[in-house]
Amino acid sequence: MSYPRGRLDLNLLILEKKACEAMVYASRKKDPTWKFSTFEAIHFGALKPDEIEERYSISQVLGLAERYFEELDKRIPFCLPMEEGTHYLWELFAEIPKVGESASTRQFWNRLARALSDRELPMTVDEFVAAYSEAAQKLLSKATDMGDRFYLSELDFGGWSGGIVSKDFLVEGMDKIARKLDGPLLAVQKKEKAEEPSDESCDTSDTHGSEGEETSLKDTEERKQKGEEESVVLAAFSKEYVTKRKRFRKNPSRQLWLQVQKDSLGNDGR
Repeated sequence: MSYPRGRLDLNLLILEKKACEAMVYASRKKDPTWKFSTFEAIHFGALKPDEIEERYSISQVLGLAERYFEELDKRIPFCLPMEEGTHYLWELFAEIPKVGESASTRQFWNRLARALSDRELPMTVDEFVAAYSEAAQKLLSKATDMGDRFYLSELDFGGWSGGIVSKDFLVEGMDKIARKLDGPLLAVQKKEKAEEPSDESCDTSDTHGSEGEETSLKDTEERKQKGEEESVVLAAFSKEYVTKRKRFRKNPSRQLWLQVQKDSLGNDGR
């Protein structure tokens, strides 16, 4: 049994890429000059106009997209927590990290969720950290590293913290979702996986423990050999910076993050 997207709050819909594509299609069909970035910045970012234009009002945008949500429901049903069916990674982004919050962190968080919205659950911590790192790297590829935070001009619509994304926010977000990977959302789905053998070669067993770390390290090395740009995310979280976060010292996702960046940067661990 699925739940209609038309009844979901914008706070959830904004996290799913396909739902946002439905909003864009519906609004641009009525007004070709409509911009999703403006809509998102008004309701989740640093853009605070004195008066919101009707075309950017939540009621109008969701109203126009309603029929397209219905079509999406038929193709990709949305399942509530504990419901049988396919769940996606974006659902775990529903809770927003509060550490390092700024005028632009929610908008960045939305983008990060949408970049990962097609990834199905369940997944291992190793797989999640690799996916999270890659998505964050792409979103921060043009960012300015300011020490304990990043600055993205594309998210700067004014205000004292416009365009700022704290590194603490990124670490907290990664940790928060990693802790949910074994949560109640997946209880039914894990049972289905155990009872129904799959013909697909997921190889999830190869991503546990040291073998998972070796896979991540190998992938990182291959990217470097191909001459790709070094990850700005991994470079930002140097060991000296992250070890200050004492409450993450025993967390497995943080340990994997450190191991990956150590190999990527050639850090000798001192």
